[in-house]
Amino acid sequence: MKVVWIAAGCAGLGGLALYAALALTPALDIVKARSTAVPAHGVVATVNGTPLYLRQLEALADINAPTVAAAHNLSLEELRADYAANLNQLIVQALVRQELDERGLRVGDDETTRLESLISAGYKQSPGADFTPFIEDAGIAPDLWREQLRARLELERWQKELSSNTPVGEGEVEAYIAAHPEVRDIPERVEYLLLSGKDRETLEKALRTALKDDQALRDKGFDARRLRHALTGAPDVWHADLARMNEGQASAIRQVGTGWQCLILLRRHAARARTPVELYAHVEALLAEQKLPAAFDEWLTRAIMRADIRIAEPLLPANVTRPAPRPLPSPPPATGEEEDAQDDLADEGTA
Repeated sequence: MKVVWIAAGCAGLGGLALYAALALTPALDIVKARSTAVPAHGVVATVNGTPLYLRQLEALADINAPTVAAAHNLSLEELRADYAANLNQLIVQALVRQELDERGLRVGDDETTRLESLISAGYKQSPGADFTPFIEDAGIAPDLWREQLRARLELERWQKELSSNTPVGEGEVEAYIAAHPEVRDIPERVEYLLLSGKDRETLEKALRTALKDDQALRDKGFDARRLRHALTGAPDVWHADLARMNEGQASAIRQVGTGWQCLILLRRHAARARTPVELYAHVEALLAEQKLPAAFDEWLTRAIMRADIRIAEPLLPANVTRPAPRPLPSPPPATGEEEDAQDDLADEGTA
């Protein structure tokens, strides 16, 4: 049984997760000269004295692996390179956690539990002990899986902190508004509950509760998420429903992929012009978000320069090289019929 990383459709890191995971790879060249083998048994690195253990690295590699088969087909050199990349991610996580601790911004256990509840609801389980067997079935130690949930929230919090402290000049805001006049208006928005289940009967039961609160529905074991966005940004399968539904109304139950879904429209927000204060704050936030990757990179470089990072010798950046991709097998020689078909397609493409 595969435990999903995060409930389908939850955005979260906004595309910066991959950046944060990979950004440390070149940055580690700064410290490789003073990184030394870690003598302690089972420790692959230390960050300012905090140990990172082999079991943490193995768990993260399992979580990040696209499939079990893909992991089993790696060569020794590829496996070492993958472990080094995952170790980089663990080091970033350690640096972020230490930064938050210094600033009194630690992520609480209740926040991690709320995130787990979003995932466990998809399995009709409560977070904690009830959900632990599902994590174990995926072959991952529950404590390490929950540690990665916390790391996700910590990265989100630190990115938000960085973004809020990224300076944006008044001239930048005015120039952006002049180049993008559409930001003056707030498009029509919809706020709704998305209910998901493995069968139609589950959703029918959820609708019969007459509940219109996502947490109350989750407390009863249903997979419910509250979403709010522009009507134009609604998924294609639901756009027509959301355009005509009344507030409080439920949509028809539909099969979507391998599961079933329905909506409950909570509120419709009419399109309107932003006030000057709203417009400035909105554009300022947009520009700060655009500057976030550079701000994160700048912070990360400074954090590495002042940190004491020690990495086990086999995983030092200088000792890990990603092998060249394996060549694809040559296609079989084309038959005469295949050549004729290819010629016909070429003719159509140039007609």
